[in-house]
Parts: sequence; C-alpha cells; structure tokens
Amino acid sequence: MEKNAANEKNAANEKNAADEISLLDIKRKAQNDQEAQNDNSKQKKFKILNYTSKDSSINKLETEFIVYFCFLCGNNCLISEININKLPIRNVDNSIIFPILKFINKKFHKTQNKQIPIKRQNGIEIQYRILCNECEAPIGYTTTLNHDEQYIYYYDYSLVTDPMKSKLFLDL
Repeated sequence: MEKNAANEKNAANEKNAADEISLLDIKRKAQNDQEAQNDNSKQKKFKILNYTSKDSSINKLETEFIVYFCFLCGNNCLISEININKLPIRNVDNSIIFPILKFINKKFHKTQNKQIPIKRQNGIEIQYRILCNECEAPIGYTTTLNHDEQYIYYYDYSLVTDPMKSKLFLDL
C-alpha cells in the first residue's frame, strides 16, 4: 500500500511539474516571439543572382569593336564598331569615307594645321592631313579643321587590323 501511495504521489508531482512552466521555457518562448516579430518588421529577403555581361539584354545590342593600327609602325590609330572595308570609297582618290557621327569610334591620331591644296578636275580641294601619333605617317585627311566635321577620309592602305602586318614588323 505504501508503494501505491508513493507511486501516486510521484505521478501527481510529475503532473504538476508538467503543468508548471519553467523559467527556461518562458525565456525560449519570449525569444521566439521576439525573433518572429523582428522577421516581420524586416524587409523581405530576396535571393541575390549573379549576372554577367553575357546575361545582359544590353549585350545583345553591343557589337565588337575593331582596332585599326598604322600601316607603317603598328601604332593604334582608330577603334570603331564598323569594318572600314565595308564603307564607301571616294572615287577621286580611293580613300575610305568614314562617317564620324554615324558610328561609335575613338581616334588616336592628330590632324595637321597646314593646308594642302590638291588639284582636282573640278577645282582645288583643300585637305588637312591626318597623321599617326607615333611615326607621323599620313593615314588620311579631312577637308576642314572644324570639330563638327562629318567625314574623315582614310587612305585605303593606311590602316591594318593586325599590328604585326605593319611594315615595321614585316621587314623583320
């Protein structure tokens, strides 16, 4: 009988212990509630995706740039998005007509201030030579010194796409 009474007493104590909430349980519940409240007040989380230039829709509009070098020394003279061999050619001297404002380009050459008169069938044409920055070989000309010039005329032989094909390296 005493054992039954002791077992009943232990069972009652365990029931009271299960009904009672410990201090640790209260702290855990408060911490969980605080974390849930913080999560609701924070901005929603998002997944960071790593995009490269290959994934860009702008990339589909971009074209490859072509670098042109001086025919004599191999110095960089022009970077353009257009192949100059596909541009129209001037009939009087077979120079390539490069429309500056129409295509994206970066020029690495200088223009002489000296006027050079050229006698043509219909009169005299004034030219300003365009020279390579490195060797100062003439690679083309322009008809005015204005910065708003629409065209530059490059000699058909003056620009190469491979610097190793310039005369400086061919002679080695």
